[in-house]
Amino acid sequence: MSRVPPEPRRIELDGTEMVVLSPDAYERLDGMRRHVGAHANRVRALQRQLSVASAVIEELRQAAGQPGDAQDGDPAGNGVFRDRILKILAAHPDLGSLKRPGEG
Repeated sequence: MSRVPPEPRRIELDGTEMVVLSPDAYERLDGMRRHVGAHANRVRALQRQLSVASAVIEELRQAAGQPGDAQDGDPAGNGVFRDRILKILAAHPDLGSLKRPGEG
């Protein structure tokens, strides 16, 4: 059986209806507000990181579509391709700050 929380006391002050909270209830509400704000900031930061990572992945996909010129001892041109990948990754040092799911 679920317990229904009590209705908060309401008052009218200068024609404006207000809710009266005990100091404990106000502290809990304020703590929840800060908690939600912190989560919103974290979500925004993760969105920015995801945007950067998505752009880098797209650049890597484009580089993969251009295998590069064959070099002596490397008929498939893998060295050129590797150099392109390393150049793209070096241009985005902020990828090092991306955390995997479950990491703090």
